[in-house]
Amino acid sequence: MTIPLSRLRPYPPRPTLSRRGLLAAAALLPGLPAAAQGPVRIISGFAAGGSQDVLARILAEALQEALGVGVVVENRTGAAGTIAGDVVKAAAPDGTTILIANIVTMSLAPFSFPGLKYDPIKDFVALAKTTEFPIALATGAMTGATRLADLMDWTRANPARGSIGVPAAGSLPHLFAARLAASTGLPLTVVPYRGGAPIAQDLMGGQLAMGFGAAADFSELHQARRILIVATSGTTRHPALSEVPTFAESGVAGLDSNGWNGLFLPAGTPPAIVERYQAIVAAALARPAVRERLIQLGFLVTPSSSDAMRQQIVEEMRAWGPIMTDLMKPR
Repeated sequence: MTIPLSRLRPYPPRPTLSRRGLLAAAALLPGLPAAAQGPVRIISGFAAGGSQDVLARILAEALQEALGVGVVVENRTGAAGTIAGDVVKAAAPDGTTILIANIVTMSLAPFSFPGLKYDPIKDFVALAKTTEFPIALATGAMTGATRLADLMDWTRANPARGSIGVPAAGSLPHLFAARLAASTGLPLTVVPYRGGAPIAQDLMGGQLAMGFGAAADFSELHQARRILIVATSGTTRHPALSEVPTFAESGVAGLDSNGWNGLFLPAGTPPAIVERYQAIVAAALARPAVRERLIQLGFLVTPSSSDAMRQQIVEEMRAWGPIMTDLMKPR
């Protein structure tokens, strides 16, 4: 999903509780230290215009409004977001550098990338989970399919053209592609990209048959009928994609898990800074305009505490680790 930056400021100041809540949250705790009074950076590991980048910019607006300092988003792409993790691990723990990460960068990367330079639990302080997102399968001009069954029929009839894009090798969409191929017998060739935005571009241009990614990468283009989402993960349909069936509804089992995004600071960040950010982010996600915008983009607003986020990562590492290790073995 490529969105002009001019459209990423949809929340004009208004005299409501939502804006007052942000300002109150900013005043709950002492200000950032002197070293942190310059620009704050949110580091994203995926391409500009993709779903994580869009979420980062929405959160950056809220932080900037509450803190009164500049907040910029930097895209450090590559290796399923782990390059961004390296940047934030090495940053000073003074509140000026925030990592926006997902299930891939934190829970799956230790098994997808044996040379990973950070420990997701020891090297970061979890601020909170901000959103979840269904994993969506989309297609475009190359296939002309309108349903998952149509797409499967096209792939069987065109085995040499059955390319399927994923946002990164070792990602949850990569695992979904492998499971789809195994459960259906489809002749799929996985093509890793650097995020969901370039997948969407190639779907629109007819260079790619189909792609897995966050629903938020494809939602607006689907609504504009420039690409078509044929199925999503999850146990229920997404409210902004109510016409799109889940994989289970479409007869494909084992593709129920959703992804998530969360915010993290370098280990050693003072508790006062952590707590202040938590209050600001919670207030931002409680704003009706922000929640509605995120839902329309394909997210589910599911904030959780720092402890809950940390525990979720531990449990996912335990559950997904052996599966990802097997997926990444050379064949």
